[in-house]
Amino acid sequence: MPQETRNKILEAAIDLMSVKGYTATTTREIAQVAGLAEMTLFRKFNTKKQILEKLIEKCTVSFKDNLLYSKEDLVYDLEVDLVNLSRTYHRVVNENKKVLLLAFKESGIHDEISEQISANPRLMKQ
Repeated sequence: MPQETRNKILEAAIDLMSVKGYTATTTREIAQVAGLAEMTLFRKFNTKKQILEKLIEKCTVSFKDNLLYSKEDLVYDLEVDLVNLSRTYHRVVNENKKVLLLAFKESGIHDEISEQISANPRLMKQ
């Protein structure tokens, strides 16, 4: 149940923020769309910024989990492996499109978001 509540908040937040932007979206609106009291939102996330950070973190984890191939995943045919990788990349980008667009849009406004986004390529190298 607690994870379900967090997911409702995150889904409501990205739906609203992708339309209105981060700054124009209020925690009250997020709670209302999620079907929760605003106090419940604050029990799960201390700030609106923390919600955005969690959305970006989930996006990063999705990329990391889906794009890091092990030796067992490769067929060692360059064309086949590149096609498989590009299909996976396309799928993950589409699944995370709202978060990615919001993150890039807000990165020029919020330094912390810029830092979090720029950390993603470094995570992929690990």
